[in-house]
Amino acid sequence: MDSPEINHPKEVVTSDEDISLADRLKDISQDRLIEEVIALWDEINKMEIELAAGRRRFRSMELKNHSNNDSGRPLIAELEEKIRVVNTRNLQLKNQLGNERVRNNDFETDRNKIKILEAKNTKLLQNEEELLMLILDMEIHMDKLSKSIE
Repeated sequence: MDSPEINHPKEVVTSDEDISLADRLKDISQDRLIEEVIALWDEINKMEIELAAGRRRFRSMELKNHSNNDSGRPLIAELEEKIRVVNTRNLQLKNQLGNERVRNNDFETDRNKIKILEAKNTKLLQNEEELLMLILDMEIHMDKLSKSIE
C-alpha cells in the first residue's frame, strides 16, 4: 500500500475547520479511510523503528567517541597495569613452583638417605646384639675357667 505523504500545516484548528474536515471525510469511502489509516499507522511504526535504530547508532557512536578520546587512556593504562601485575604474579608463582620442585627432590633424596641409614642402623643393632651374646658367652666361659682354676 502506497501512502501519500500528507503534510499538515501547523495551524490552530477551529470548530469550523473541524466541520469542514468531517464533511470531507464523509465523502471518502470507509474502506478508503481504513486503508489510509493503516498506511499511516505502518509509516509511523517504520519511522519509530528508524528513530530507535538512529538512537542506538548515535549512542554507539558516542561510546566509541568517548573511548577514542582521552578518557580511554586511563582505562588502557589501568588494564596495562593489571597485565603487568598479573605477569609479575605469574613469574612469582613459577619461581615458587620451581623452588617446591627442588625441595621435593631434596626431600626424596633425604628420604632415600634415611632409608639407607635405617637399614644400616638395623644391621648395627643386629651386630651389637650378636656381640653382646658373644660377650655373655665369653663371660660364662671365663667364669667356668676361673672356677676350674681355683
